[in-house]
Amino acid sequence: MSLDATARPSLTTSGTYTLRLRPAKLFLFLRLRVEQATRELGLVALRRESNDTRQRLERLGAELVALGEPHEDEQAESDPYARHHAEITKRFSPPDEETLPERPAVNALLRAVWDISTLSPEQVLMLVDRLRFESAVDPERAAPLPPPQTPEEIRDSWSSKLRKQLGPNEPDLSAKFLYLARPTDEEVVAALATAYARAREIADQSARAIGRHLGELKSLITNIDATHHRAARFLESQCSAALLTASDYVPQPNDIVSDNSRAVEFAVSVTATHDITGP
Repeated sequence: MSLDATARPSLTTSGTYTLRLRPAKLFLFLRLRVEQATRELGLVALRRESNDTRQRLERLGAELVALGEPHEDEQAESDPYARHHAEITKRFSPPDEETLPERPAVNALLRAVWDISTLSPEQVLMLVDRLRFESAVDPERAAPLPPPQTPEEIRDSWSSKLRKQLGPNEPDLSAKFLYLARPTDEEVVAALATAYARAREIADQSARAIGRHLGELKSLITNIDATHHRAARFLESQCSAALLTASDYVPQPNDIVSDNSRAVEFAVSVTATHDITGP
């Protein structure tokens, strides 16, 4: 609250109202990656794998399955922090380690969407658990388990443990899940009305406290905040935004995207300035 000491005094107060919204959409992001002798063969294999994955996800109830543009490994990581880490670790590759030329890899990010607005929290968890199982890497394509190590190999592995940690990471082909909540226009209007009522109530009490009466509304500033201010929430929103940017999804106004299936907060605030009258 502030008192404007001008010829025509006024009071400026603020009010806030917070909505708790359940997610309405479930996004599944799956990185498809194939290696072939040539780039052309890789694109053909990627198209075949994407069609198989699309059919499997549609049988699981996906209302939309979209495939992003094909790209190389260098552009596959959507997390900017992970990209920076990968760039730094290239400088620490062991100089005495000889590697054969790698076959060219082709990647594409697949996005599938489910409507979960009518599902209970328990049903959402069961759906995610099933999708995580169904989208797991095919055991026939997974790398075989390494044979047991001999004592000499175990001893030698300790000397190269640090170098392995600093080396490039294996491609992450696991499924990523995001949850989308978006308030309706009616919910936003009702929240703004409640926030203004609180601001006006504070202004009326403040005017009476100094022996004045609350007059007409002079100005009104509204703020709709769908972001997270806490450090953990801010980092979470940045990682979610990076994953969305890597896909074909176009964010809509008031979208709240999180990797948490629980309800999220949507805050609206109002700053109102009223005239004050009377002695």
